[in-house]
Amino acid sequence: GYSYRNSFKNWNFNYQGLANISSLSFNTVQGYNLDSGFSFRKWNEETGKLTSISSTFNYGFAEERLRVNGRFYHRFNNRNNAYIAVSGGIFRDMTIHDFDMARNFVPNIVEVTAFGANSFCDYIKEEGDFDNVSVVMKGANNELVTIVNSRHAAFGYDQRAEIFGDKGMLQISNLSDSTVKSFTKDATTSGEPFMDFFLERYAASYRNELKLFVEGIKSGKVLGSTYDDGRAALILADAAHESARTGKSVKVNLN
Repeated sequence: GYSYRNSFKNWNFNYQGLANISSLSFNTVQGYNLDSGFSFRKWNEETGKLTSISSTFNYGFAEERLRVNGRFYHRFNNRNNAYIAVSGGIFRDMTIHDFDMARNFVPNIVEVTAFGANSFCDYIKEEGDFDNVSVVMKGANNELVTIVNSRHAAFGYDQRAEIFGDKGMLQISNLSDSTVKSFTKDATTSGEPFMDFFLERYAASYRNELKLFVEGIKSGKVLGSTYDDGRAALILADAAHESARTGKSVKVNLN
């Protein structure tokens, strides 16, 4: 692959290469398949304006078929009052995805304690919402889950996870368009910003989800999330919303 970044004009280009071996995967529809593609991104740090263009090429060897998809995204600025007004609040709009992910490790949450603050964004405060929050949840077997959310991250789309237990630890790190790091006398571990948007960060995950969905239709089996999973995440989001506004822990029953 190849990556180029122009820090003075605020744009970068990334090409995965013709044979991106790291993307090799297998499913019952395509057999073994490989991805390739490119992405271009240009941004303005002062206004928050962002333009992103990307394309992905996927080839399935068993079906001998090439799939191509493209994406264009343009953000005019960082302010979007209309979206905040109808988002349902940060817990139901953002943190709900972290609640859903947390239940993969701690399925039975019984208590939620949440805190919210307005630290940097006046128009979010005007809508009665928080721009950053912290949540602590307790599981039925005394597991503890901590979630920290913010409406803004200057260095890209930041979503990390750390799972610690008696047998060890798992860490899930952020992704960037390039794995190149720079070490000089002025700075260490300097590299590309993280991917800017969730559509870029989870593009491969969405493709895998779609493949799994097709497999589920063909096999007649439920292979992904269920209605109960979505309901549980919303119950936790509502509980966090209540806790942050009352200052009290909220008991929940997900059954």
